[in-house]
Amino acid sequence: MGPDFAWPNGAELWSPLALPSSQYFDPRFRYNEYLFSVARLRPGVTVEQANAYLNLRSSRQIDSEGQNSYGRVAGWGMFSMPLVDFVAGNLRKPLIILLAAVATVLLIACANIAGLQLARASARQRAVSVQIALGVSRTRLVQQVLIESFLLSMAGIIVGVLLASILIPSLMLLAPSALMQNIQTHVDSSVLFFALIIGVVCVLVCSVAPAWHATHGHWFQALQEGGRSETSGRSRQLVRSALVIGEIGLAMLLLSAAGLLLRSIEHLQRVETGFDPEGLISARLSLPESIYKTDEQLAAFFTMLEQQLKSLPGVSDATIVDALPFSNAGGSSSFAIKGRAVAASDPGPHGNVRSVSPDYFSTLRIPVVHGRAFEQTDRAKTEQVAIVDETLARAYWPGEEPLGQHISFGGNSPWMTIVGIVKHARASALEGDTTEGFFYLPMAQVPQPSVAIAARTSGNPANLASALASAVRAVDSSQPIYDIKTMEERVGDSLIGRRFLVVLLSVFAGLALLLAAVGLYGVISYSVKLRTRELGVRMTLGARREDVLRLILFNGMKLAGRGLVLGLVATFIFGRALSSLLYEVSLFNPLTLISTALLLSGAVLLASYLPARRAAKVDPMVALRYE
Repeated sequence: MGPDFAWPNGAELWSPLALPSSQYFDPRFRYNEYLFSVARLRPGVTVEQANAYLNLRSSRQIDSEGQNSYGRVAGWGMFSMPLVDFVAGNLRKPLIILLAAVATVLLIACANIAGLQLARASARQRAVSVQIALGVSRTRLVQQVLIESFLLSMAGIIVGVLLASILIPSLMLLAPSALMQNIQTHVDSSVLFFALIIGVVCVLVCSVAPAWHATHGHWFQALQEGGRSETSGRSRQLVRSALVIGEIGLAMLLLSAAGLLLRSIEHLQRVETGFDPEGLISARLSLPESIYKTDEQLAAFFTMLEQQLKSLPGVSDATIVDALPFSNAGGSSSFAIKGRAVAASDPGPHGNVRSVSPDYFSTLRIPVVHGRAFEQTDRAKTEQVAIVDETLARAYWPGEEPLGQHISFGGNSPWMTIVGIVKHARASALEGDTTEGFFYLPMAQVPQPSVAIAARTSGNPANLASALASAVRAVDSSQPIYDIKTMEERVGDSLIGRRFLVVLLSVFAGLALLLAAVGLYGVISYSVKLRTRELGVRMTLGARREDVLRLILFNGMKLAGRGLVLGLVATFIFGRALSSLLYEVSLFNPLTLISTALLLSGAVLLASYLPARRAAKVDPMVALRYE
């Protein structure tokens, strides 16, 4: 393993698991869920075959065990999945969407260049006609167009690769750690080869229309005109207009997608977490088992540490928990309910489990809705107690009173009395949070060597980072803390993947908007140039400058209107791919679509106004002598 190997979870040091052999056969450990396996398939073996094998082994194990203290073990089993899907499976669809956005921007750029090449072909029509009349083959003319496009493409590739090598490493700093943990971003031979292939494709896309019109135009008519007119054929005007309409439509599609995702983030940021992250600072702490060998030693350490945390200046409350919300940590477990039989097809009750200190709910401001919170008197030698949240209560005690009920981990585990019910707090995500509820256990009764500490203050929580370390050193000077973050940062990190997607998609949408505006500007400018004499005649016959300005703007907005309609249709057709990434936002979101249309219309208006203003300033006499 080289220095870049940092899986899982950014690990830098590994130690042997070294489980006692008795744990493999002890029924008390049958339902532990804190381990997972990684295996390399033999050559020729598929994931489906591996799953069939695992299903067979697990079903045999279940049949051999039959009944135990959990009830029937039916419903439990093993399955496998590719490691790539396990690590970054939820990023696959966003990456595909970004790839589609990149392809869209590239297509707009190709349409732009094709439009400009068409304009050049129109301007050179008489020269091309002379060449054809002198016997130059159409194949030679097509080659000329392809070579020109190829040179443009190669120049663009060189500039693009240089920009990529400079900008991409900086941009990747915004990427989610799960995506970039083991990905090296640098320009190598494969990137250069890919860019070269794309360049060749661009040459073909950009050259089809110009080459066709250059070799299939009315060259004899162009010679007859003798250069008296630069008016382009109607078909060329239609092709250029169609390209601009397509560019505007694609820009509308990307802008709408970025706007919808941005609206989703706004909705997600207003989702209730079930606790109050404001003013909370947190950190991790792992006590070595070589020093803290017994539960009593762990419990004594945590009791003293909690007192030290509460005594810090500016701290109003503090707590210790084995896993904080939004920390990508924590476990779940099956449990048994006393006096309740489990059906043969039912895998049994299951929930997230947390070990917390007495002030956990008051520190995180998770309301106790019924019963009581944990107290300092809930110690190792007292009655074993538990607290459940409303989600777990609804799932396993519908229409019943959970208080006073008893739950257990099975085997020789003691029965725990439920003494309180609290609000549900989200575990790891603002969207798609686990539907399972929580049951909480007192830290003094179920101490854990690896914990998180959290303190609440009315000031800036980040200023307490050094104070947390001092509080730990006051109890044991040899113990460090790590992973220091405010709870607002932890909640915000759950959206970093979405934010990264929105940032990149917004960049691509901005590029698409710019390219579409440039394309429209080029078409309108060239149209004004071709219509110089016409505009001069109009002004000589009494047309005002305002009339000319309005005429040119109308032509530009007409193209924009068609492009917007095309973009809206494309949004509803292709935007369905975004549906799973949207939160409480539908594709038909009037505010987003209207805002996008107005933004695009403003850019189009500006792109049309500049050549329209220039046309309105044309001197009629100069225009009439134009040719």
